[in-house]
Amino acid sequence: MLMVDFCNPIYSTRRESLMKYLPQSATVSKSTDSNGKDLYMYNVLEQFLGNLRASSAAGDPESAEFEMLQLLDQTSDKGYIDIFTARVNKYLEFVEDRLKGDKQAAMDDFALLAEGRRRLYRGREDTKPDGRGLDEFVLTLPFADDKTFERLGYTKMGEDGHITQMPKDEVDHHLKRSSRPALRCPVRVSRAD
Repeated sequence: MLMVDFCNPIYSTRRESLMKYLPQSATVSKSTDSNGKDLYMYNVLEQFLGNLRASSAAGDPESAEFEMLQLLDQTSDKGYIDIFTARVNKYLEFVEDRLKGDKQAAMDDFALLAEGRRRLYRGREDTKPDGRGLDEFVLTLPFADDKTFERLGYTKMGEDGHITQMPKDEVDHHLKRSSRPALRCPVRVSRAD
């Protein structure tokens, strides 16, 4: 699952959308290995794959379901490490090539990506009940100019090393989960007690 939209390790609605296929419960079966040792196996993976294959999105080449099934189909227990390592290395080469080209444009993109992720993170921490969020992150993560950020918006990383705008429905999904983005450091906001 981690290879679905792997270049966005956090705030990936593609990867998150796969969670609905996990079963609510599982059963355990007992078997014995070649040494006579008892093995207990849960059927979570079988149920997950069954749910995924039965979904209406499984045949859509643009869907996370299709991507997940393709990842499973192209690998074997022995070959997946080499295949996934090659994909990650190719992605890192794309990022490196971007930094060798127009350095300023690449750095602007990467800074915008980082700022969006910080804002989404701060929003989640700020909305925890009774102020139990990780305020030290709100105090130590830098802030970009609000007007510049509002104009440029939230972005995500592509496997080709380029930054693209995050679709509005994805932004809304993340902001809804946090209920609001944190735009100000609590130290800079005066609060009436």
